[in-house]
Amino acid sequence: MVEEPMLKGMPRCLNCGFEAPHDGGEWNSAQVPPLGDLMRCPECGSTNILGRW
Repeated sequence: MVEEPMLKGMPRCLNCGFEAPHDGGEWNSAQVPPLGDLMRCPECGSTNILGRW
């Protein structure tokens, strides 16, 4: 069995450092074909997010 890596803390934007709970409503989303729906930072618009959601 393969274990998933554990990430602690809130999702964080690697571009500007914005942090917020993933289910708090602060994060935006972006449709990026062919990747699908991605989290997008409300501060800078980046989709380069670290964390579990």
